[in-house]
Amino acid sequence: MSSGVCDNYEQMLEYNEKLFSDPDKKYVVGLSTVRRKDQSPEGGWRWHKWGEYIGTQNPQHEYLYDDTHIDEVFYYRIYEIA
Repeated sequence: MSSGVCDNYEQMLEYNEKLFSDPDKKYVVGLSTVRRKDQSPEGGWRWHKWGEYIGTQNPQHEYLYDDTHIDEVFYYRIYEIA
């Protein structure tokens, strides 16, 4: 299983290209939108809890709410189908 945070699904596909290149394996991908506008000013979504960030934006704070230059990111998780 692989998971992390990206700016769009294309980044996730490119980053995990080797994983998806095996024609004998099948995967399902879960992708969830995380929007800054939906975050609480106290607590909320923290970068380090969701895996490696592979995007191109520049997070500067522990909480997404405080990174006012970032509107949204996506959390992804890849499951291999046995």
